[in-house]
Amino acid sequence: MIEEIIACEAEEIQGGIVFPKLKYLQLSCLPCLAIFSLAHHLLEFPVLLMLMVTKCPQMRNFCQGDLSTPRLEQMHLTRDEEGELKWEGDLNTTIKHMFDEMNVQNSEVTEVTDQLPNLE
Repeated sequence: MIEEIIACEAEEIQGGIVFPKLKYLQLSCLPCLAIFSLAHHLLEFPVLLMLMVTKCPQMRNFCQGDLSTPRLEQMHLTRDEEGELKWEGDLNTTIKHMFDEMNVQNSEVTEVTDQLPNLE
């Protein structure tokens, strides 16, 4: 049911949101999650070392605002246990690439399924 992790209006926040001690973040089995934060504010993860995103098929982007992840060293993105996707230079681009890849893969499965003979 969760569609967004941080749900607040930009005017509710003075400056940005900082997660000063968060080193590891895992988002897993969240079928409705579309984005971590939709508000246009700065999200800072100064010590984040690893982010794992697994089975979040609706996640198109990490956040709408600015994002700071200076120490992010590893990012694991999986497509239903089928393997990892590569880092695309920044978190938002990588998440978008993951979403695009899942859509391509799902359309290929649909195409193959649509071509199966009618067994009636």
